[in-house]
Amino acid sequence: MVAFKHLKSKNPVLKVVYGIINFITTFIGGIINLFINFGKWCYKSLIKSYKYEFLYIAVVAILGIVFSILGLTGFQNDQLISVMSHIHPAIYIVIISILGLIAVGGLTGYVLTIFKGKKIDDKYFWIVRGVSYFVTLVLLFFITDLVILDFISRFQTVKKPTGDTSSYDTMVYFLKEYKLNFWEGVKVTVSMALLGTLIGLILALGMVALRMLTIGPRDNDFVKFLKKIGSGFANIYVTVIRGTPMIVQAFIFYYLILGIVRPTMSIEEYRYFTDFVWTPFRAGLFTVSINTTAYLTEVLRGGINSVDKGQKEAAEALGLGKFKTMMLIIFPQSIKNSLPSIGNEFIINIKDTSVLTLIGVLDLFSVGKNDILGIFQTKSLEAYLLVAVVYLILTYCTAKILNYIEVRMNMPVKGITSSN
Repeated sequence: MVAFKHLKSKNPVLKVVYGIINFITTFIGGIINLFINFGKWCYKSLIKSYKYEFLYIAVVAILGIVFSILGLTGFQNDQLISVMSHIHPAIYIVIISILGLIAVGGLTGYVLTIFKGKKIDDKYFWIVRGVSYFVTLVLLFFITDLVILDFISRFQTVKKPTGDTSSYDTMVYFLKEYKLNFWEGVKVTVSMALLGTLIGLILALGMVALRMLTIGPRDNDFVKFLKKIGSGFANIYVTVIRGTPMIVQAFIFYYLILGIVRPTMSIEEYRYFTDFVWTPFRAGLFTVSINTTAYLTEVLRGGINSVDKGQKEAAEALGLGKFKTMMLIIFPQSIKNSLPSIGNEFIINIKDTSVLTLIGVLDLFSVGKNDILGIFQTKSLEAYLLVAVVYLILTYCTAKILNYIEVRMNMPVKGITSSN
């Protein structure tokens, strides 16, 4: 900074000018220095210790922007804007600035005080925690108004969508008008996934027993032959089923059976067969079951291999045969070790059964594909978005329930993968 007061001049006017310039530059420099020191203090005292809270602040701040872009403005927000419109702009700016400072300053302690556990003797602890709780309540009110209450209002008053209707209102209308269709679709999807997983687990127990057959030194030639046939069949089954898509399997099994029985039946018998015997639901359930069997066979094989070999040796030392050892000792432990993966397979089946709509299964996906788009051909984006949201709710709730069971049973929690 230039020290104008040290500039020598005999002209009194220049001395006054130098003095004014010196005052201005010193004032500006002091303000800049004040901001720099304040920033350093904020970093050392707040940001460095509460860095996770500022991430939370950023997320909260972005929520308002996102809601504004989507047009999710609630009743309380509209009333607040109406009231604020009668206030002087300067006062409005002050109020908004104060609220912003409360949000930025108050939320700094939220995440760290909960997840990292700051000590009670921290001099900023109670101030930050108290204000953060207040702002969090405001945030909950904000979300309740802009999401929950707004959705309820739209659900009650929404009208048939037109070309000017927003995507959100269109989705609310579809949910209102087709709620019974969605409920029936959810029941079909969940029942098919659950039954397919249970049937697949039962079949996988027998398949993994065939897969892990070993030839013993005392086996005769006939027993060796049977074991090779059984093990080879299990290996081929797992390889073929896991190596082909479920939708291809569904088409093959559904139309293969129809092609076999069609020449042997009259028109009335064939119609009865397709309506009550080999229905799309049963064909889809059959496909899901054999597909799940192949994957759970490998899951159970890994669970059996994870059982300590000493368990088998101890059972043999007690005089138990191989069959009893497997049924009473190995299988129960392997199933317990494999429960997280079995639960994940159930979640995967909830999603993957959507492909069975192509053979006529009236599941959740068919509600959007057939029921909604059959009438609203130009609203495919909204229809599929709504279906995706329902699938997400189903899988999320199921995953939380399974995770809770796994924690209660002291099992490792595994992430959801994809089988296809």
